[in-house]
Amino acid sequence: MDNIIKEKNVKIPLYVTVYETITQWLREGKYKPGDKLSGENILEEQFQVSKGRLRQAMLLLQEDGLISNQQGKGWNMIRIIRFIFKPFEA
Repeated sequence: MDNIIKEKNVKIPLYVTVYETITQWLREGKYKPGDKLSGENILEEQFQVSKGRLRQAMLLLQEDGLISNQQGKGWNMIRIIRFIFKPFEA
């Protein structure tokens, strides 16, 4: 008997979805170190999330060292500060 639990209809918090999507964009090369992300209002509309949920995701990205925010400039000045490398493929 397997000890794996398969759960259906598991809800993932919206901020986690935003975090994972932006992380995927970095992996895919959509953004490179030094690039600016879109402004907060644009990202809220793009992801269909509230300002609070977007900020949760951005803070996680910042804690992980993936983005930085210039104080006083708002999220419009978010910059990618390091690469996320793709796994080695043979």
